[in-house]
Amino acid sequence: MSKNDTTLNKHWTKWQLLKYAFPSIVMMLTISVYVIVDGFFISNFVDSTAFAAVNLVFPVLMIFTSFGMMLATGSSAIIAKKLGEKEPNTANRYFSMFVYFIIIGGVILSIIGIFIMRPVVILLGAEDELFEIAVYYGLVSLISLPAYILQTAFTTFFNTAGKPKMGLITAIISGLAIFVLDLVLVAILKLGINGILIATITSEYISAIIPLVYFARKNNSSLLHLVGFRKSFENENPSSVALIIKSSLNGSSEAVQEIAASLVILLCMFQINRFIGEDGLVAYGIADYAWVIFNSFYLGFSIASAPLMSYQYGAKNKTEMRNLLKCCLTIIIVSSVICFALSEVLAPAFAGIFVSYDAQLEQYSVYAFRIYSILFLFAGISIYGSSLFTSLGDGLTSALIAFLRTLVFEAAALLILPEIIGSDGIWYSVGLAEFLAAILTIIFICAKYKKFFH
Repeated sequence: MSKNDTTLNKHWTKWQLLKYAFPSIVMMLTISVYVIVDGFFISNFVDSTAFAAVNLVFPVLMIFTSFGMMLATGSSAIIAKKLGEKEPNTANRYFSMFVYFIIIGGVILSIIGIFIMRPVVILLGAEDELFEIAVYYGLVSLISLPAYILQTAFTTFFNTAGKPKMGLITAIISGLAIFVLDLVLVAILKLGINGILIATITSEYISAIIPLVYFARKNNSSLLHLVGFRKSFENENPSSVALIIKSSLNGSSEAVQEIAASLVILLCMFQINRFIGEDGLVAYGIADYAWVIFNSFYLGFSIASAPLMSYQYGAKNKTEMRNLLKCCLTIIIVSSVICFALSEVLAPAFAGIFVSYDAQLEQYSVYAFRIYSILFLFAGISIYGSSLFTSLGDGLTSALIAFLRTLVFEAAALLILPEIIGSDGIWYSVGLAEFLAAILTIIFICAKYKKFFH
């Protein structure tokens, strides 16, 4: 058995899965810390208005990022399947084509962002200083959007290449860069929002360039290597266009999930502005930062486990597919309970990191956070379920889970609950939506079990 085979093709236990996924989980956590580090320095060394402004515009940038997530997850299933079918040269050609296409797409999306940023911020109801800071931050952030999209894609590609640790190393390097730069530029030199932007842009380019250099080296030990631009698009059956369309459809669930989540966050911002005001935006930012941390586990684990399932699906090893499913679901359920318990206990300490200078705002943030954290009990199931069906090439089911979870369940809850129970309905809405999405995901897994696992 070749080295390529032994990397993905083995019998997995729960502890082996956790060990294999650990670098991806830490990598996603490190990437998430970028946002939290920025939030800490903005809140403590700039002001709460800037903190609210960044939280207001961040979902807009995440909508653009979904492009890279869609292609990376959709193409990874195709690439891993080719590795399982013992066609490494074809896998390398496909991998390279998708990397180049993501770079081109990122540049195009940056240009589009220039024209829509101001109208979107107006639509969200921002005014005066909040409006000016949000627009400025959003426009300047577009400079590194192609790099950020590529960074998002490589979080998946490193696992497909059997090198999750390399992804972790990249994330740690860029994470250290943003922390040091924020410390120097914002805390010491007092450059304010400009210091935040310089630190963020620099770290995002670092996290994009390191993987490009690594995969371009012919002597790297991963399962995947970059080939030339022309060679990567020399695909006849299926054609490059057909592959891009197929991967887009297969990964559409991740794009739908990211876009829908961002749209729901924008709706949430609108409702918070309507029912609570700027303090509500700050409290939501704090609660969302906690969600980003715990979500790193679910995303990192799903990213790591998806290529394993795709490989066994390509190898037609149904026994190991059933074993993987059982192990993954057990890990997700146990971790969900742990995440919820931690969020309830650590809520005061976490809120204090950002708003300890305002006792009333800190108290309200803790109150909102503890209601909001109900979502941690259920979110992992639908996140894993969506990734599972993508890894099996069933992009339609995956997209349906993502679409219903956010644009239907969450949006409906956000619109209805505040009208019934007031501002608290905003904080309860996400937990209710995640509960419904978890039930839906379990129904889909049961309905499709015979098709994929027998």
